[in-house]
Amino acid sequence: MRWFIFNGDDPLTTDHPDQRKIASTNTNIVDSPGQYFLYDKYHPQLLGMILERATGMTVTDYTQMQLWDPLGMGYDGAWALDSAASGFEKMEAGLNARAIDYAKFGRLFLEGGVWDGLQMVSSRWVEESTSLDATTHTPEYYAESFGPGVYDGGAGYYRYMWYGRQRNDRQPDFSAAGDHGQFIHVSAANSVIIVRSATNYGIPFKEWVDVLYDAADRL
Repeated sequence: MRWFIFNGDDPLTTDHPDQRKIASTNTNIVDSPGQYFLYDKYHPQLLGMILERATGMTVTDYTQMQLWDPLGMGYDGAWALDSAASGFEKMEAGLNARAIDYAKFGRLFLEGGVWDGLQMVSSRWVEESTSLDATTHTPEYYAESFGPGVYDGGAGYYRYMWYGRQRNDRQPDFSAAGDHGQFIHVSAANSVIIVRSATNYGIPFKEWVDVLYDAADRL
């Protein structure tokens, strides 16, 4: 493998065969939290390490116990690993599943963390993770090149790995966006879940945000 494949953070967090090492040695705190938006694929890698250390389990086993079994997923999912030697799940874009099972995950959040009468995820967490954070919701916070399409003149936001879109006095829509144009879009205002499984975006990311938002109104 040629050295220039690892020349930069994006290829490092995508292709490096030891993501634990990269996430723990190649990251530094440069500013206080909450000052500006920075899309960063090291964050999910660090979350994966936290899960391993907090639970004593692999992310795969923890996902099976906390999501796949309780939600009665119809098909086996799979985590892509950084390498056979390291065996660490590629947290930035490595979960593979069928569309119907992604829809079940969306339904879990649509219903406030409740599944068949059981509170599987804290309702407070669901609300906080998918709603706008007023303390950071400014044009300056989203000033970087990736930000304007998220902020979208004040309608959009990003929080805890969900992309949100406000709906005036109604509950906001929120989406999980996967690599190559995959989406789980949840519209609580319309009680709609839209899943897109794909190998490429086809249209710019910002346009998908608009398409999914508008489609939820029509369904």
